[in-house]
This record gives sequence, structure tokens and C-alpha cells, in this order.
Amino acid sequence: MRKCFTPDVANAILCIRSLFEEGDKLEESFETKASSVPTAVGLENSQLLHASQIQFGLHPCLQLKLLLVNDSWISGYIPNPDIVFKRITLRLNEFSRLLSIDTLKEPDPKEDLRASSDIMFKVDASVLGSDAGIGVIQTNVPIKRVITLQAFRTVIGVLEEEFEAIFLCMEFCAEMQFEDVVIHSDSAMVVKAVKAKTLPYSWGPIRIKCLALLKSFNCITFVFIPHVANSDADKLAYLARVNYVYFSFVVREADPFVAAI
Repeated sequence: MRKCFTPDVANAILCIRSLFEEGDKLEESFETKASSVPTAVGLENSQLLHASQIQFGLHPCLQLKLLLVNDSWISGYIPNPDIVFKRITLRLNEFSRLLSIDTLKEPDPKEDLRASSDIMFKVDASVLGSDAGIGVIQTNVPIKRVITLQAFRTVIGVLEEEFEAIFLCMEFCAEMQFEDVVIHSDSAMVVKAVKAKTLPYSWGPIRIKCLALLKSFNCITFVFIPHVANSDADKLAYLARVNYVYFSFVVREADPFVAAI
């Protein structure tokens, strides 16, 4: 990690490594597998990979990506070269842009101050192992018109699912052609990531999908709220996870509904 970035940037990224428990061990495991493999084919691929790194002086980020590809070959899976190249190029471009930034853009707290007439939602995720549930509930409408969403996902980490919750809400609002939206989440890291629109707060496909949807809105605001203020979305997310559900509906009796869950 510290070979790829300046000390300040590396420290910022390391602050969120705990949210990617599986990813924390990627570099070590790939290097181990690529350097000590039992099969002749794997050994040959490993030697060629090591030689290519020395010959072309590859950046450590690309080395890690190539080790991932090599690990797939050793496991008997042959990746699609075009897809692999696109993913490597995408990640390299993301990190290259970050390295060229002198100072990171911090979100402006004043952006949280929006009109009460905007459509407002609270989102949350419930994760246990790789199973995750998403809960979304509208907050500033009359009782008989409350919109709720639930979804089940399979994920590799908590941060990914918090992003999925944001994306599900954004996707629904875009389909309904809502132009001015406020989304509340109790994940400070995700809120900061989507507001800053830059690394190192997050990266990868789900972040890119969220940022791509921003153009669908006249104005969309992301606000951090404490977990205790997000109990309704939390309960919906829990039920989505344990019941493997995916649906949306309008709540007709809000108080009994909340009491029941």
C-alpha cells in the first residue's frame, strides 16, 4: 500500500481497510500463491509474471492486479483478457488521478441544509457474513404515502452494502423521476465518499454506479445521521436480510407497521 501512494494518502486509505476484511489479505495471499505454487503451469506463469514486472518496471498497483489474474489461472479459471484489461485500466486511472491531487476535496457541511419540500429518504444496511439486507424509507410525507424499499444482496463487506443502500435509493428515485432528493445514511464514510466524489474514501464498481446516477437529478444531497435516528430503515434492512426479500410498497398504516417490526 505504501509503495503505491504518498504517506498521507496511504494513511487515509488504511483508515478504511477494516471495512474490507477480505481485501486486507489480498496482497499477501496473491504474492504467496504466485511465488509458491505446486503445479508446473502455475510455476511457469509465476516466473513469467515476475520477469515481466522486472523487465517493464510495473507500478505496484498493476503488479497486484496481475497477481490476481495469475491466481485465477492457477485456480483453473481463465479470465477474459478484455475484461481484465478494462478493470486494470479503470483502477489505474482512478489511483493515478488521486496521486495527481495535491489536496483532497472535503465535503461542504452547508450542503446538508436543504428545503423541507425535497423528497427525503433514510437508508440502511444489515449485514451478517456475506448476507445483507437493504432498507429504505421515505420520511417527510403524509402517513398514507410513505414509500419503502427492501432488497437482499450478497456482499463481501459492510461498506459495499452501505453503498448498495444508497444506490438502490438513487436508482428508485431516478426511475420515479424525482428531481430533488435528500438521502440520509448512518454510514459517515459512504456519505463522505458520495459527497466528495473522489478517492480515497471509496473506489470500485458500486461507487462508479452511484456517481453515474448523479446526473439524473436536479439536486441530490447526502446527509449523515446517527444510527439511533435511523431505526426504521435499520429494521427494514434486518427483515430484508433474514427473509431474503426484494420489493417496494406504500405503507398505509405507518404506526402499526413500525411497531410490528
